[in-house]
Amino acid sequence: MTTDETRSNDCVTIRVRGPWDFRARQAFVASFERHEKGTRCFVVDMSGVTDMDSSVLGLLLQLRDHALPGSEVAITGAGGLARSHLHDARLSSLFELRD
Repeated sequence: MTTDETRSNDCVTIRVRGPWDFRARQAFVASFERHEKGTRCFVVDMSGVTDMDSSVLGLLLQLRDHALPGSEVAITGAGGLARSHLHDARLSSLFELRD
């Protein structure tokens, strides 16, 4: 798994590519911890994710905790299995899911 992030105004977009599992924990956490705690907007672009396991759900919750309460935390590009995991875990109520 690889990540890269961009910042536009007060919003950070983190692009994730490849298989995403627990082994990639440090890389993903580092990608949002580079930005100050309390950033008001994070978008996780999962369009390049080829596979994921359930540990990703916990990592997304860590990201949400890093943002300010009431901040926008959105997930884009989650298709197929990824979107199914997010809905099954009821994370769609915590994150804005965009196509």
